[in-house]
Amino acid sequence: MRGLAGFIAAVSGVLLLLSVPTYANNGIEDIGSTVRQLSRGGTFIAAEPEAGALMGNPAALAFLDRAELYGDLRVWGSSLDYSGALNGLGQKERYVLPNLAYAEPVGDRFAWGAGVFTAVNSAYRVHAYDLSVLGSPAGLTDRTSTKVRFVLFAPGLAYKLSDNTSIGASLHYTNGSADFQAYNMLGQTLGFSLGNLSGDGWALRAGIYHRASEDTVLGAYWRSRTHLDIHDGVLQVPPTQPQQAPAQIPGTSVKGFQFPEQYGVGISQQLGTEWTALAEYRRLLWGEGSSEVSFIPSQGDPFTLAMGWSNQDVFACGAEYRPDGTNNQIWRFGVNYAESPVPDHTLNPLYPAISEWHYTAGWEQKLDDQVSLVTGAVYTPQVTRSSSADNTFNTLLGAGQPYTLSTDGWQFGLGLSWSFGKHEDDCAAEVIQDPGPDCYTVDGVEYRSSASLDS
Repeated sequence: MRGLAGFIAAVSGVLLLLSVPTYANNGIEDIGSTVRQLSRGGTFIAAEPEAGALMGNPAALAFLDRAELYGDLRVWGSSLDYSGALNGLGQKERYVLPNLAYAEPVGDRFAWGAGVFTAVNSAYRVHAYDLSVLGSPAGLTDRTSTKVRFVLFAPGLAYKLSDNTSIGASLHYTNGSADFQAYNMLGQTLGFSLGNLSGDGWALRAGIYHRASEDTVLGAYWRSRTHLDIHDGVLQVPPTQPQQAPAQIPGTSVKGFQFPEQYGVGISQQLGTEWTALAEYRRLLWGEGSSEVSFIPSQGDPFTLAMGWSNQDVFACGAEYRPDGTNNQIWRFGVNYAESPVPDHTLNPLYPAISEWHYTAGWEQKLDDQVSLVTGAVYTPQVTRSSSADNTFNTLLGAGQPYTLSTDGWQFGLGLSWSFGKHEDDCAAEVIQDPGPDCYTVDGVEYRSSASLDS
């Protein structure tokens, strides 16, 4: 039964991966979705409008001055080190993470957008465990690993309540799959494994965006608890007789885990024409969302495990520097901190969600009036944690003794932004010569018309 308890604890780590980003992270929530967001410390609540606001504060879309098609690719890397009785070796992992989004204003009040984002594409692995410590023949080694692939589709809509305030919402639909190993030996000699899990679900994100003055923007957002259906896993159980093949039990489902509700507030403050400072606070309610997980095979009794994750406070700060006071060139910097929500009694190498500090930087350069090149990088310094004496994983991964995990990571992203229609600065210059059908006036200021977007 101790092996079974270890299996249940191990699977819980995998299930936490099924709906959320897993690279530079607050717990298992990514600090930001687009390269722009990542490069300024993950701040997005009161940032300038972009198509990526579908995964940030969707209310900001209402202040887009022209349509934007945005795409990026990020390379995510991590390393995991294990120190314990089984002498396992950590392994470095690399993944490519794409995003694609489009948003446009409609008239002078509405805006809409839609995007496809990489919610998950990652893995963690420890290999070369010395199983002889557990009584297996000398020289027998094995590994623990997870591999998860999930994408998210997000349509959204925003509306200006006034010239300075907007509201918006986006619907997040997630779909993907997962594979899991808690030793190769689990399912062959001593334990269990669970693979081929698939799932889908949805969540709602909403926000408010307010231009308090010419230099100050305030924002707030909320995202609902997710509604996930995780199913179709194949549970592999150990043989009851020597030389007998492991039993395969299809149709295993997961109940009780939902990605938690979260909310936050932020401010953006212009400091002259060159500098903009951003700061925000976010609250991630892991304590309410991951308290208990149940595994329900098509044959046999279900199993339940308490997770014990705590709620998490996230603090993010960012800065943008424009050398000539325009958007022709933008340098971005940031820092993001959140204490890990994972307690020592559930710490495990299948998902070491222990990262806390993140340091970020990036650069954006206009190539012409419509196209901009965007870059960004994130560095997550090494964090080391040890399991407590009552950690269920100690039996399987530490020969009954606590073990230690260390992890660090990095991310580099490259993106392109295409803008369509006339920018308000273009119209302000054009109207001096000849106000045309593509421009209109609000309070004496000339702007582009949605007609230019339709054409």
